[in-house]
Amino acid sequence: ALWAQLVSKLRTHLLRQVSMAAARLQITVESASNLYNSDGVLAGKSDPYVIVEVPGQENMKLQTDVVSNELNPVWSFTGEITGFMDGNVLRFVVMDKDTFPKPDDLLGWAELSTQDVYPNGFHGDLALYDSKTQATLTVMVVVTGCDTAAPELVEGEGVQTTTVLASGMAMHGLALYTPGALTTTTTASQSMTYSAPLTNSAPQVPMNSMD
Repeated sequence: ALWAQLVSKLRTHLLRQVSMAAARLQITVESASNLYNSDGVLAGKSDPYVIVEVPGQENMKLQTDVVSNELNPVWSFTGEITGFMDGNVLRFVVMDKDTFPKPDDLLGWAELSTQDVYPNGFHGDLALYDSKTQATLTVMVVVTGCDTAAPELVEGEGVQTTTVLASGMAMHGLALYTPGALTTTTTASQSMTYSAPLTNSAPQVPMNSMD
């Protein structure tokens, strides 16, 4: 019975600490500096644009306009990506727009991890990988909120929401990104019960049977 009490208290404590959500990000692609001229001297300068994406998530993608004939472009582009979870990566790909049938050229790319942007956001210069001129990209990422995944767990204890993974794993802050393994438990009565997986559980003994 003592073991059961300890397990119950631990479970309650863990539930109170769990607040699972997916972040909404406001992303501003401000400018780039010292981009490579992939068009060559005689053809003018690069016509850069930026793709913002979360690899593996086709519906989480933004794209700036093209700035023509410019190696230090200013886009001042702002968009929103929702559903950003722990384990996701925010990738910025700078491309040079070319005339069909010539494919667009890669001018460089950079990435921000969950830890880089959550919970305090990011504002600064990113060195571009695969850049022939050590170019940089200036971006700002603001966490504007979280998309809640399920109703309140423990009444009156300040627990907001929870998302339970199929594996039984849970993480404080953002939902853990596991492709195809994310499940959400809800009920019409706006309440839910989460049973933490236990090992070596002691037999349940009614409390009123103890002295």
